[in-house]
Amino acid sequence: MESFKVGDQDMTAQLQHAKDNGAQAIVMYCLAPEGAMVVKSAEKLKLKLPIVGPWGMSQQTFIDKAGQGAEGVRSSVTFIENELSSVSNQFSLTYRNVNKTNHIPSAVAAAQTYDALRLITLAIFQANSVEGPKIKDALENLQVHTTSTIVSRYFKPFSPTDHEAIALNMIVMGEIRNGKVAYAYREDASSGSIARTKKN
Repeated sequence: MESFKVGDQDMTAQLQHAKDNGAQAIVMYCLAPEGAMVVKSAEKLKLKLPIVGPWGMSQQTFIDKAGQGAEGVRSSVTFIENELSSVSNQFSLTYRNVNKTNHIPSAVAAAQTYDALRLITLAIFQANSVEGPKIKDALENLQVHTTSTIVSRYFKPFSPTDHEAIALNMIVMGEIRNGKVAYAYREDASSGSIARTKKN
């Protein structure tokens, strides 16, 4: 296991150590700029191993900085921009249009933010208030039977004991192909038109 700091520009020493010890893959947890530096350092060493990272590797910042080295990098995401469901497709089209003038470097972050704002809006209407404790109570007890958002479909998004917005079944593996995030696995792609439902 190796480490580096935010802002580091060269991870050659860490990767050389991994190479010398027979690493079969690079699994990293970092921000997009440092992730790109890991990829660049791997290229310097001609180290061709599978690379997996957090959702930040799906950001345009990572893709732009890593360049061709980003191809094949995988990351766990809750949203693939080219999903086929009608709601996701409409969001993707709007996201692309907005992105032309106001750069939002992450479709995943945009989708999750949209969902969060939708749930908060529903809670405000239900609470008929903008007071924090009342909104919290409404979020924990939303009366809307089914709430369709971009990332998931919720029957009850939160409860007094469950404050997690994302469940394991809502996560898919993305892979960078031709500078875009695509489904890493065919079975996830084929079920992309089916809205995932949060399982508690």
